[in-house]
Amino acid sequence: MKQIALSLLLAGTFLATVAKAQSSSTPVIGYYKITVPAGSSAWCSAFVTKKEFQGAATSSAPSGANTIITQTGASFGALTSHYVEILSGDNTGLILDVVSNAATTITIEGAVAIPAGTTYCVRKHATVSQVFRNGADLADFSDTVTIVDANGVEKAYGDDGSQIVDASDFATPAGNDIIYPGQGFVITSGGGEFTFGGNEVSYVKAGPTIIPAYAGRLNLVGVMSPVVDGSPGDAAATNEVTALSGLGFGTLADFSDTMSIFSVDGVLTELVIGRDGSNFVNASDFTTVIPNTYQIRNGAAVSVTVTNDTTFTQPQLVP
Repeated sequence: MKQIALSLLLAGTFLATVAKAQSSSTPVIGYYKITVPAGSSAWCSAFVTKKEFQGAATSSAPSGANTIITQTGASFGALTSHYVEILSGDNTGLILDVVSNAATTITIEGAVAIPAGTTYCVRKHATVSQVFRNGADLADFSDTVTIVDANGVEKAYGDDGSQIVDASDFATPAGNDIIYPGQGFVITSGGGEFTFGGNEVSYVKAGPTIIPAYAGRLNLVGVMSPVVDGSPGDAAATNEVTALSGLGFGTLADFSDTMSIFSVDGVLTELVIGRDGSNFVNASDFTTVIPNTYQIRNGAAVSVTVTNDTTFTQPQLVP
């Protein structure tokens, strides 16, 4: 199963955040703006594309390393760059790449148990070009966005003045590369305002999100909550943060797995946190308790180091 590849390339700060979300009925759609500092900083876009289909699986069956979902009565068109999101059952929140499809079947990457009646939806993958508005916020030939692919390889993207390109040569088109839900990225910029959301990638994802982390590499996990506008003069911006206990990291392996939360002053001071069996604790001594209420900015990303491949389940974080 192709899984989300995540990275650690952090050297920055959050300067200001403003969100503009629109909600008349379901689904919630919108965008938000983030002032990105000069230097490098880690972020996550909490928006996804719309549901192109939602239904309940009639049946499923293994197909080698993959799984085939059958939907009686469906009439699927070509799913060329899509994923299935499981919406019910034990795997709720799991993101699975579509390998191929026919009129009434979808083959997804990975051997996954999908009992009859499991609810799922199909969405298009968000791409680098969509998330970054085809480079609209990136200074030509200088600003970059770095992502780690499914093989753990770092790749930087930039803007050549007309499109997203591979920053290794600022010539090869690369805007169709995928950014998964919950996948962090690093913006290296001279500073300025960036817009996340809008156009095709402007839907707030309902329900939990399962985000993988891999042993032997540093993983960048984003907070899947849109940034929302704080009250004028509200320095605490309490509705622009999520408590540590609300991000699924309680499953860190005791006394071994760690997560790093980064300072917002541009120095990249790390607060490294682990678990002592019952509490979040400072990993420097695994004794000093970090309260569950410790706040992490929405739109931020933290690094996670694990001893075994695992996943973290974020609950629904829709404001």
